[in-house]
Parts: sequence; C-alpha cells; structure tokens
Amino acid sequence: MSPSEAPPQEIDAAVETAFEAARGLHGSPRPHADLREESSQVSEKTVAASMRRQGLVARHIKRRRGLTRPHETKKPFPDLLRRDFNASAPNRRWVGDMTEIPVHEQGKLYLASVIDPCSRRLLGAAIGRSPNAELACQRSGPRSLRAADQTRSRA
Repeated sequence: MSPSEAPPQEIDAAVETAFEAARGLHGSPRPHADLREESSQVSEKTVAASMRRQGLVARHIKRRRGLTRPHETKKPFPDLLRRDFNASAPNRRWVGDMTEIPVHEQGKLYLASVIDPCSRRLLGAAIGRSPNAELACQRSGPRSLRAADQTRSRA
C-alpha cells in the first residue's frame, strides 16, 4: 500500500507522535524528516495537510529584546571610555552592566553589576524588579555602585 492509499488516521497518528516528540517546536519539515527516518514514505505536503487537519501549529519562539531603549528626545549619555575597557591599575575605571533574569513565578528580576576591568573583580551588585537608574547608580542605598564603593574602600 502506497502512502497516498494509507488511511488518514494512520498518517495523523504518526504525524502527531512526531510533533509531540519535538515538543511542538517545529512545523512540517521536522516531523516529515522524523517520519522518513522511520522509513515511512510520506511527503512533506501530506505531513503539512495532516498537521492542518489536526490543528497542530508549531510554537512561536519569542525573541528577547535588549533592555536599552533610546528615548527620541533625550540626548544619549557620552561614552567616556570610548569603548576602551583596559585599565592600567585598579580603581581607574569601573564598568557596569544590567542583566534581565527570567524568574518562573515572579516574572523578571534585573541584576546590576559593577566590575573593575583591571582586576576583573566584581565590585558590587544589586537586584531589583525594574531596570532603572536607581538600581545601578544610587550611592546612598544598598545598590550596586554603593556596594562597589564599600568594596574598594576596604581594599
């Protein structure tokens, strides 16, 4: 019996099994390749038609966007280091970064860190619920820059 003569129920069951094995991440080409490896002589168009019939749609992977969003009217901060992150001695330059950390039940947290590029030592870090300037720059609270000040004053 040729694949075109196979009952649609058999094809649908095989396509659904291949789709679920790939955790629903792929469209018709991947399940088609999986079925071909199992020596099933079925075309990609038949797999696509079966997926349509069953309502199997691949999940769309959400692309993450960066945190930095330039404001249309505000002037950007100057690049004081001119992208030169080499330091001849400790405490000459500090650089900072902010990272988004997805947390399953709480949504997102943001980690702000300050590093001395000469020693590559983490000087300070702070975690908060929003990526604002207070998280990174405030010297008077328990934030990353204050922690860096305290770390370097002890050294």
